Amino acid sequence: MMVKIKWSDRFCVKLPEIDDQQKQIIERINGIVDAVNASGDQKEIYDMISDLTDFVRHRFNQEEKGMVACHFPDHQQHRKDHREFIRKIIMFRKMFADDCATVKDDYIRLIEEWLEHHSDYWDGRYAPYVRLHRYVEACNVGKKKNR
Repeated sequence: MMVKIKWSDRFCVKLPEIDDQQKQIIERINGIVDAVNASGDQKEIYDMISDLTDFVRHRFNQEEKGMVACHFPDHQQHRKDHREFIRKIIMFRKMFADDCATVKDDYIRLIEEWLEHHSDYWDGRYAPYVRLHRYVEACNVGKKKNR
């Protein structure tokens, strides 16, 4: 039986849009875990993994646009880390398609470890740039109003 990922503050960066998206990723992964544990329909599980892949690609694309807008200096390395996660999910989907019995707890743990490290290291470094960018934008809006 596969074990779900439990949401905790170790995934938080105190930016609601990133924290909410992290929660959604974990919810989708846990949905896959539930379906595998219930010996669900293989096509349905494969589709759930594909949906996770699409969601993650979209989420990362949005975040990467924000990194450029905020002038985050390590956006290329952060982007590479996103691509690594997408490769892991695609590999997971391929393993499942080849032999659904290969879906193991270890793989979910690898995904959880990646999410924890990414949240702590990359998103944790990026979040202050978002806050600063928002502060500067708010100050500039205030200046325009006072003119």
